[in-house]
Amino acid sequence: MPRRKNEELNYYQRWRQRHKLVTIYLSPEEYEVLRQLADKTGLSYRELLYNAARDIRKLYGEIMSKYFGIRPGDLSSLEEKYKLEVSKLKQDHEAEIARLKTDCEVEIKRLKFNHEVEIAKLMSDYELRIEQLKREYEAKISQLKDEYEARISQLRNENVQLRNEYEDKIAKLRQEYEDKLKQEYDRGYRDGKNSVNCFNW
Repeated sequence: MPRRKNEELNYYQRWRQRHKLVTIYLSPEEYEVLRQLADKTGLSYRELLYNAARDIRKLYGEIMSKYFGIRPGDLSSLEEKYKLEVSKLKQDHEAEIARLKTDCEVEIKRLKFNHEVEIAKLMSDYELRIEQLKREYEAKISQLKDEYEARISQLRNENVQLRNEYEDKIAKLRQEYEDKLKQEYDRGYRDGKNSVNCFNW
C-alpha cells in the first residue's frame, strides 16, 4: 500500500507546510533602521516584525473602539451582520428580479391577449365587410337581371309589334298588288272584248 504523503516528508518539509512564507523588500535606509532596532532590543527581524504587526492590530482595535464604538470581539458579529445584510440584499434583489419577470410575463400575456382580441375584431370586421359586399353584389346582380329581363320583354314586345306592322305592310302590298293585277286584268279583258266586238261587226 502507498504511504501517506506526510510520511514521505522530512521534518523541515512538514514545517514549511505548516508555516507561511512572507518576503518583504526594504530600502537600504529601512533595512538600516530595522538592523539598529534589532541590535538595541536583541530581537530578531522576525520578532520585530511580528511585534510590530501585533502592535498595529492592537492599535487598530483601539481606534475601532474609540472612534467607532467597536470592540475587537465585535468584528466577528459585524462580519455576520454584513453577511446577513448581503444575503438579505441578494434575496431582495432576486425577489425583485422574480417580480419583474412575473410582471413582464403578465404584460406579455396581456399584450398577446389584446393582440388576439384585435385580430379577432379585424377578422369579424372583415367578415362583415365581405358579407356586406356579397349582399351588395347580389343586389346589383338581381337588379341587372331584372333590367335584362325587362329589356328582353320590351324587345320581345317590340319585335311582335314590328312583326305585326311588317305583316300588315306585306298584306297591304299584297292587296294593292292583287287589286292592280285585277284592274289590269279587267282592263285587258275589256280591251280584248272590245277588239273582238270590232272584228265581229
